[in-house]
Amino acid sequence: MFETVKAHPTSNYSKGCVYSQDLYEFPEEEILAMCPSSVQNVTKMKNSSNMVLLTFFGSTLPDRVHIGPVNLRVRRFVSCPLQCLSCSGYGHGKSSCKEASRCGNC
Repeated sequence: MFETVKAHPTSNYSKGCVYSQDLYEFPEEEILAMCPSSVQNVTKMKNSSNMVLLTFFGSTLPDRVHIGPVNLRVRRFVSCPLQCLSCSGYGHGKSSCKEASRCGNC
């Protein structure tokens, strides 16, 4: 009657960011190789002040992470909401917009 419950392989993750000028100079693959096994993915954020986005397995973020010899503070990553460029509404993009076009400046 009962089935075992397993974590979803792609949806069970949390995102945090670290800031390091020295770390930002390495390619993403090398940063991932230096990370602990709890880190699933590494993304260097463009146009940022040395921010590296880390995707962790599981739903909890660690307070700190050791990347190579460096111990860095992990901060929760909050992404900007999806906003339509046609109607300026939230939660959908221009390609799926069903509303009338609106000026985004007003």
